[in-house]
Amino acid sequence: MDEKKNQKSVGEQAGILGQMFDKVISKKYGGKRSPDPLIVSTGIYHLDALLGGGLLSSGPIMISSSPESGKSTYCFQMAGLFHQTYENGIIVYIDIEGSGSSQASTEYKVSRMDSFGLSGSTRVRYEPIVLDMKELFGLIDDLVEQKITIEKKTGREFFVMIVWDSVAATRSSKTDEVLDHNKIIGLLCSPFFVNCWNILRAKSATT
Repeated sequence: MDEKKNQKSVGEQAGILGQMFDKVISKKYGGKRSPDPLIVSTGIYHLDALLGGGLLSSGPIMISSSPESGKSTYCFQMAGLFHQTYENGIIVYIDIEGSGSSQASTEYKVSRMDSFGLSGSTRVRYEPIVLDMKELFGLIDDLVEQKITIEKKTGREFFVMIVWDSVAATRSSKTDEVLDHNKIIGLLCSPFFVNCWNILRAKSATT
């Protein structure tokens, strides 16, 4: 009996220690815990079936296709569905590609916001701005930090959908900091091409 009592006592102490661990983790790292994932319908029945119900949140989703095939339009469509489904949802559309396009192109994207019911909503931010990779992820960090602050103040949970349009149009911050771009792009290839050029030039001189 005494042995069982001691074992139970050890188990209870382990439970208390577990609760203490939870307090430490919650206090220092609670804001870094991943929220419960959302499944957002794509609006396309067969695609939803293939994806297990729709697009899963709390992770990046890359949409890749040939130019002018409707990637941005699909992102606007998804943003419209998200906006309709979640009253506590905020959409941030970062249009790096559109920021360098003509005014007509930007107006076309704004008109698509009208088409999908996004214009005039305080829960939608369309930003045609030029950012490099470092600035982009800095912006995302700032938005997440602001979200956590508001959630703590209000006691409510908010969902955020960030559209990054596009990866291909976003500069690397490293290319802006280096004086010689060959130190980043083609670093290993440069000596090879220089050597080939010298060989070709030598051959042309002897013929």
